[in-house]
Amino acid sequence: MNMIKGCFLGFSLLIGASANAAIINFDFTGDSQNRIYDTLSFSSGGYTLNVTARTRITATAQDGSKTVTNQDSKVEWWREGLGVVTEGNADNRLNSDTSIDEKLLFTLTSAGDPAAKFTWIEVFFGTRNSSRLETGETAEIRFGSPESEYFVRGPLSSYVIDDLSKAWNKFNLESSERNIDDNGFRVKGVSIDVPAPSTSAILGLGLLALGMRRFKKAA
Repeated sequence: MNMIKGCFLGFSLLIGASANAAIINFDFTGDSQNRIYDTLSFSSGGYTLNVTARTRITATAQDGSKTVTNQDSKVEWWREGLGVVTEGNADNRLNSDTSIDEKLLFTLTSAGDPAAKFTWIEVFFGTRNSSRLETGETAEIRFGSPESEYFVRGPLSSYVIDDLSKAWNKFNLESSERNIDDNGFRVKGVSIDVPAPSTSAILGLGLLALGMRRFKKAA
């Protein structure tokens, strides 16, 4: 009888966890005060997205030679969302002899689910001064290894990826070869679909509960 009760408990946990699968929304819109961070973390629904930045700077000398520098950068939090800090002018524009690849890196974590992953994502775009990706702007969304690439071109407010072949806990947003005419993209927010815990994990919980019941009976 206890075995039946334990299996029933495991099955009930499976159903309950499946019902908990949900869309988690992260809002990155800020205020008029520009803020700079090495790392930013946003929490929602028990999950956290950690955000860092990288840049690849290409400088062209007068003789045509190029110097490429890869480096960690900082995350800029502006009223239209998150961007990458560069060494441009006050409008975040570059010098005429410089182009830059900007990358925001997002990692999903959860204290309650060490294996937290997502199977669906919607990215909301903006620029430093507007609420969408501008005409001529291109952002690349990258997943996995080897990378799957999605090229998103403005004008566009958001982009959905719902054909992921597997679950991921990391993704990158990149803007390639930004130059003097471009002041950089922004990410206003992200929505993700967090699947229920795996069946094996749920059955494991059921077996654990069964073991505890047997232990109490023996005591």
